[in-house]
Amino acid sequence: MKRFFIFFLFLFFLNGVASAEDGFKVTNEMIYKKLLDIEKRQAVLEAEFKEFKKSTNKRF
Repeated sequence: MKRFFIFFLFLFFLNGVASAEDGFKVTNEMIYKKLLDIEKRQAVLEAEFKEFKKSTNKRF
């Protein structure tokens, strides 16, 4: 489910970039780089959430 949500956000991002009026074109390299950035941010957020969960001793 998380991957689907991330993919949906990525498509939303591409829609904004691809519809730019200056004729900006999206390349495969740009898509790959953006996906890597998303994966890195997801890993950081998951690590931060695990630390938060440990510090609060609550179940989620």
